[in-house]
Amino acid sequence: MDTRTLRYFITVYEELSLSAAAQRCSISQPSISAAVQQLETELDRQLFIRHSRGVNPTYSGKLLYPYALKVLNDIRTIKDLFQQETISLPFKIGLMPFLSGERIGQFIKELLNSIEGLDLTIVDWNEAADARIISSTMVARDERFHKLWQDEYVLALPENHSLAGKKNIKLKQIDGLPFISRTFCDAVESWNLA
Repeated sequence: MDTRTLRYFITVYEELSLSAAAQRCSISQPSISAAVQQLETELDRQLFIRHSRGVNPTYSGKLLYPYALKVLNDIRTIKDLFQQETISLPFKIGLMPFLSGERIGQFIKELLNSIEGLDLTIVDWNEAADARIISSTMVARDERFHKLWQDEYVLALPENHSLAGKKNIKLKQIDGLPFISRTFCDAVESWNLA
């Protein structure tokens, strides 16, 4: 079974005439008859009832018709897909090294899914890039900052500590107290303990 045979079958089905189908396909009537007979042999089913005024599709012919249309349409779609010129949109994003992998992963996934042809390159935060995902303290003079999310910091205290029951604690309240700070964060430099 090939696309040519299916195309001839569809034309005969739509024209209800071998001669009209042959004319529409610009081939001889014996050629289109042979193609239909070849398909009937391959499927082991009669697809048309022939009579003096043309042809009528059998139950098998009616069953085959929508599938034949779908197959040819799918083949056409595949050809079109690969004949279209692929547009590539190069885009570099600079990332801070200590950002949340899960959050950045989700952001990049959504970016790739929403922009067709995006050719994304991830570079270090201080390299030349089209956009950077950094904290507000790292914004250069020629950049505009748009907040994507806000990190929340927590303070873990023993239950019996005098500050343990408070909802809000100012930095000056913990100034001078011994504590363990998280690993490097650019925001540490911007804290004003005074």
